[in-house]
This record gives sequence, C-alpha cells and structure tokens, in this order.
Amino acid sequence: MDSGGGALGSSYGAGYGPGGGQANGSSGSNYGDGYGNPEILPLLGGSGGGSSSAWSTPYAAASGGGAILVAAGNAITINGTISAAGQSPYGYTDSGGGAIRLVANQILGSGTVSAARTRTEANSISPQLVITPNTVAVPPGTTPVVWPPTNSPTVSIVSVNSVNAPTDPLAAVATSSDLYISTNSAVAILLQTQNFPPNGSVSVRVTPKYGNYWNVSASYVSGNFSASTWKATTTPPSGFFVLQAHATSP
Repeated sequence: MDSGGGALGSSYGAGYGPGGGQANGSSGSNYGDGYGNPEILPLLGGSGGGSSSAWSTPYAAASGGGAILVAAGNAITINGTISAAGQSPYGYTDSGGGAIRLVANQILGSGTVSAARTRTEANSISPQLVITPNTVAVPPGTTPVVWPPTNSPTVSIVSVNSVNAPTDPLAAVATSSDLYISTNSAVAILLQTQNFPPNGSVSVRVTPKYGNYWNVSASYVSGNFSASTWKATTTPPSGFFVLQAHATSP
C-alpha cells in the first residue's frame, strides 16, 4: 500500500497509514512510499494525503485508497473495473493507493484490477484481465487466510522515555497524542516482539508532522522466541510525530 504525502510544495511527512502528511506550499508534490506486505495480511488500505493551506481557501485532504478482498469458492469474473485508488477531490492533494486481494479457483473476465498493491490467489487467471501492478498468482490454500492467526509474529512499542504506550493507539496526529514527552535529549524506545526470532531485525520509523521520516534500528535486550524485549534510541522531533514499529525475520 502507498502512503499519502503532503500536497503542493510540501516538504512535510507522509501519512504511512494513520493519516496524511501536513501540507503547505505552492508548487510541486511530496509523495510517501509503500508499506504493508505482499500477502496483504492484515488487509490494509492506503493512507490519506495532506491538505494544503497555501491559498486563501484551504484545500481538503485526499482520502487514502481502500482495501478490497474478494473470495469465492469457485470463480471470480471481472468484466468491469475493481479499483482501490485514493481520491483527490480538488486535484491538489496526494493520497496513498490501497490494496486488492482476489482468492478463487479461477479468476475470469477481461476487466481491470488496479491498486498500489495487488495479490491473486488462484489456479488459473484469464489472460485478458489487466491487473496493475501485475503479480504472479499463487495457488489458493485449502482454507484461505483472511486475518493473521493468533500466533502470528507481532511487534509493539511498550514505552517511550519510560512513558507507557497505550495498547491501542488511537490519537489523531496534530490534534491529540497517545503520550507526551518533555525533553530535547535522546530517548529510549522499548519494544516487545512475540513469536519472533531474537536474531531478527526490529526498527522504529519516526515520522514528524513536518519533515521527512527516519528509521532507527532496535537492539535485542532479552527474551526468547515467545517474547523478547528490544531497545531503540533516538532524539525525538519537536511537535507531533508518529512512531511505527517494524520487524523482519532473518
């Protein structure tokens, strides 16, 4: 999936899932990059784009692309268009594209499928279909997995600068916060992995309201495959910012 970016002339951070990057300027664009995984598990859409306040009448932010799953016991027939593109209401904002996953014994038709990320799970696919981006089809499982199983690997942020992070972060960037930090010094970000090998790689993406994001590698502290503790250190930006944890198996 794609992250929405700031609008015209923006040098500000992209959404990367939770929302659009703040925007301000008069020319040019600033797009975000991709996130998620090729399996599209879990089912995630694109993030919203950034609004623009460069004119007397501000432009509203664009919506992110959706997330579409179509699963059938026998065949899916597409003669029209399935799209998970974001919407830019005024043409001056950038939105992130979404994802489409198709699961069936056969995928038939001569229509089009378009998203930032696509996945086809089928034993046969019509050559007349136009799928963008086109991916190599994989055979569907006996029981297709729609949501990650409960024993799937997970990574979460436990605390930042000794301030506990909520288990379900819901704050809207630029209007509220899940936690507050009052320091200009480097802070420790503690993370926990579950069902994840200690020799894997864990990192934190720091996305400020203004400016480009950066990644911080986390070091293994203790634990085992079932549950491990990791630590990353960085100097937080001023103002609102978003933290996202990433884990990659070796």
